Amino acid sequence: RARRLPCTTARARAVIAGTPSRWTSGLCSGRADGNDTPCGWARAFPKQCPIEYSENERMRWHAWEPRLRGTSKDGVPFNSDELVPRDGARAQFMGEFRADVEAYLPQIWEVRHLRHAVRLFEERKDQVTATRHSDYASQVPIVRASTATCASKESINNCVSVIGFKPRNVEVPLRRQAHAAAEGEPSTRTARRQTVLIAFGMFANTYQPDACSFDVQAADLESILKAGVFIHGEWFFKGKWLQGGKLRAEL
Repeated sequence: RARRLPCTTARARAVIAGTPSRWTSGLCSGRADGNDTPCGWARAFPKQCPIEYSENERMRWHAWEPRLRGTSKDGVPFNSDELVPRDGARAQFMGEFRADVEAYLPQIWEVRHLRHAVRLFEERKDQVTATRHSDYASQVPIVRASTATCASKESINNCVSVIGFKPRNVEVPLRRQAHAAAEGEPSTRTARRQTVLIAFGMFANTYQPDACSFDVQAADLESILKAGVFIHGEWFFKGKWLQGGKLRAEL
């Protein structure tokens, strides 16, 4: 009634959803008749199973659907997604499921490919190269006394940056079984490590995060790594206040 998608096997992930490249088009073990795009739902399941696509069999599943939550001050309705139960024929479910899978396969492959590329770059970069990965996280609440009449709860924007530099090889211990130790197998292995700094760039939530706030933080972090000083905002490091630079100004 069903079988695993060829695209989930280790050698077939390279050509998911008919998007081969000159580096990966020859890796798919399911290629036939000289076609370089054997993956994807249509080629993995060329015929519909009459049991799975039955119009008579009923089933129940859950799906994300928009639900009305209210209206804004201007009278514009707004929705949010909610996981709701649905009932129908198996053919209806399989139609929705197939559409979701076909949209999911190329996206998850792209995510895995990018993660793998980042990991390889981090492992092979030289001693004078630093990498920074930044993204805005959820707002951080300010803990302070407040009541319904004298104050309201506040929060601040938070941009998290992870900086890696000075890569090096280190020896790390291995977990070995007793027989392995008795046979004289190595107790350590060589692993790639680097120095990592995590910076939290915070500013008032009255300012909408944009490219300006992102670039200002990036310039500050680059300056502290290269010159040892900040040029824009003020920062705190290990409990110490680091004064802002000559370009300090309101966002």
